[in-house]
Amino acid sequence: MKSISKYIDSVQIFDRLDIKQIKPSKFNLRRSLGDLKELMSSIAQKGLLQPIVVRPCGDGFEIIAGNRRYEALRRLKWRKAPCIILDVDDKEAYEIAIVENVQRETLDPVEEAMAYKKYVEEYGWGSITELARKIGKSQEYVSHRILLLSLPQSILELISWRRLKPSIAQELVWLKDPKEQEELAKMAVDKNLTVREVRRLVREKRRKDQTPSIYEELEHSSRRKGKLLEKSILLLRITLVRFDSIIKEAEDFPDLKRELMNKRLVIHRMIDELIRLKKRKVSQGPQEVGEIPAT
Repeated sequence: MKSISKYIDSVQIFDRLDIKQIKPSKFNLRRSLGDLKELMSSIAQKGLLQPIVVRPCGDGFEIIAGNRRYEALRRLKWRKAPCIILDVDDKEAYEIAIVENVQRETLDPVEEAMAYKKYVEEYGWGSITELARKIGKSQEYVSHRILLLSLPQSILELISWRRLKPSIAQELVWLKDPKEQEELAKMAVDKNLTVREVRRLVREKRRKDQTPSIYEELEHSSRRKGKLLEKSILLLRITLVRFDSIIKEAEDFPDLKRELMNKRLVIHRMIDELIRLKKRKVSQGPQEVGEIPAT
């Protein structure tokens, strides 16, 4: 993008405009004008060092950059304001406003993020990459600023009040739970934590969030119990089959065969008991386990 100085060089129109002809920008990037006492005192003593940038609009002029300067002059009862007049469209006016405010560092980080988001999403004037190139910032810088707006309002207020650094707030974006974000933000402010310390705490919380839930642990436990019971039932059934072959071999020994038949009933009862136990464990657990059909 052309810098402000290039716009000025190409147009080269400077004039002292009647204050009544000037109106605030419809793209004001600041949520409030803030305290103007210091600015008014400076203007009263040294004059207006930086002209207001305006563009023709209807029967007057609209501010592109310099809303605070305009309001200070108005309160000081100035009749005329030194202005640079540019002939630009909405997109160019918005870009100039962003560039000037970013260069002068007059926006708080949240206002800056909102300005970037409006340019990319609300107005659809270009991508993050394009905007970053035009304002002389990295793509990561712009995207990280916009991400701040996903944080809870309480955290955004801490950022605006300069109590929480944007670099620290950016680390909180990676937490999913707004309550955790707010708790960690408060801790960072109260204990004056560094970015590295906050990043470490965020990683610990994320690892904790990835651990199995109580339900998942119970479900896993239920499945293991079911598998062990299935194996026990299967082994007893195999034993029963082999036991039957031994009973057949004992045909010539009636007394022994009778004893073996009694033991076979014991094994069969054990299988039935394990099947009932398996059904009971499954009904109590969070997930049903497949059952081996009875023989």
